[in-house]
Amino acid sequence: MFRGRFDHTLDPKGRLNLPAKYREILAEKYNDQLYLMSLADGESLRIYPLKEWEDLEAKVAQFPSMNQHIDNFILQVSYFSFECTLDKAGRVLIPQTLRDHVGLTRDVTLIGKLKFIEVWDKNKLISKLEEIKRNTEFRAYLAGIGI
Repeated sequence: MFRGRFDHTLDPKGRLNLPAKYREILAEKYNDQLYLMSLADGESLRIYPLKEWEDLEAKVAQFPSMNQHIDNFILQVSYFSFECTLDKAGRVLIPQTLRDHVGLTRDVTLIGKLKFIEVWDKNKLISKLEEIKRNTEFRAYLAGIGI
């Protein structure tokens, strides 16, 4: 499971050095195979171990392909995605198209989201956290499920 927060910088080529903790998980459980994707909203980039992404694809494949919501999901993740492998230095190359879509420049924050890693532009994440803090519906939902 991916947990925690890590502040990092992208190098000029768009490579992101993953924290040692995440690299260990990826090497031991997932053979360093990754799937990078972003939803159309472009809020953040998600780094899935390829196996976890394939499990999600299997769930999506169970729905009728003519379902417009499923079709839209497949369209956006196919357009904003990239399959890759960690290099020997533990870095992942984030293609320019994905960096542009998400607004990643230099300073980024990685958030462990259990089965995947989320990569945020540092300033965009701060704004998102402020938005969440003001969301009373969110707090009520968590209280309702005992969290």
